[in-house]
Amino acid sequence: MFSSTGSYDGSFVNAVIHSLEFDWPAFPDLTSDPVPDSVSAGKNLWRCVNGGADIITQRMVAKIGQSKILHNHRVTHIGHFKRLQIRDKSLGEGMRIGDIRVDDGIKIEAETNGDVKVVKWYTHVITTTTLGCLQAIDTRYASLDNSHREAFRTLGYAQAVKVGIKFKQRWWADDANLRIDKGGQGKTDRPTRVVVYPSYALDTPAGSPGVLLACYNSGNDAARLGPIDKELVYSQVIADLAAMHGLAEQTLRSLTLNYHVHNWYGDALARGAWGAFGPGYYASLFGRLQRPQAKGHLFFAGEATSIYPGWIAGSLNSAYRSVRQMLISELYKLHLSRDKGNLTQITYLNRLLQILWRQWGTNKYEPAAPETPFIQGTERWQLFLGIIGEDAGL
Repeated sequence: MFSSTGSYDGSFVNAVIHSLEFDWPAFPDLTSDPVPDSVSAGKNLWRCVNGGADIITQRMVAKIGQSKILHNHRVTHIGHFKRLQIRDKSLGEGMRIGDIRVDDGIKIEAETNGDVKVVKWYTHVITTTTLGCLQAIDTRYASLDNSHREAFRTLGYAQAVKVGIKFKQRWWADDANLRIDKGGQGKTDRPTRVVVYPSYALDTPAGSPGVLLACYNSGNDAARLGPIDKELVYSQVIADLAAMHGLAEQTLRSLTLNYHVHNWYGDALARGAWGAFGPGYYASLFGRLQRPQAKGHLFFAGEATSIYPGWIAGSLNSAYRSVRQMLISELYKLHLSRDKGNLTQITYLNRLLQILWRQWGTNKYEPAAPETPFIQGTERWQLFLGIIGEDAGL
């Protein structure tokens, strides 16, 4: 009754992770202060992003620069390549072997909305797309091992449906018989299953408009609600809200300004809500998914590759891990080459690792960035095996 229907056929490890996220330590403090002073020692800190979580993405775009981002490009192929580069074409037949360089990297093919093919070449690529979308990309020539292909196909994602309704007034908080004015959740055995009352902007004056997360369900509940017409979803949710709160359906309809229904399995750019693996997959495929491929040129990030599946924190942590892996893998390659002339580059890469650590810190629940390139610890063995790849028969 208090979880998504059908969720108990999932991974036990996954259940433990979610329990730790929500229940340990108990009663986390809530704050929107970027530098809170009143947080109790040892408790979780939940942050509210004023304006919505997409503010994070907007700030990232502003930092990177709009002109550097390719919009409306659908990736169709990812390939691992070795191509010849001639440093000076004017040398002609008399050029020396030192004037030809073999580059190792990744080739990306994409299509625009007008079906225009675009080809890009990169030394390294970090893919953050969901595994469902990644499975649809042609990776036959990406030098992937079988475990990665199996992970793309088998690792599961949760089904989830969200319905947001904007009302003329926050009736759940303003109604004297309800007084749900501190936030929280309401749960029912009706199709809506979960209603989330906002725990922010609690000082909003009575009679003001407000948005209610009128439905946020997952599992079998979302599988049954998601495919139907959005207007029917709205009607179902309104009927459930009326039954749960002892109100007339027509009253809630008359208070409705607009609504939005989102079904993650119906979203072509997601094909699932968040990583929700089945039994045994954490032991068999999760660790392999974090291993780079294409001899250390292709890396995998995204919330499903993190120990925080489904959370912004998981996305950020996986991005940190992937950048760190990329730097360490290049250090390994330089040390394995035994080229004494690479000292400057080794120093530069170590410097980048130090900057990464100083600017972004580290996560005590995930491996810390190493200060030396020696192969020790699970994560660094993952990197090493990903670099040698084909040579190890992996």
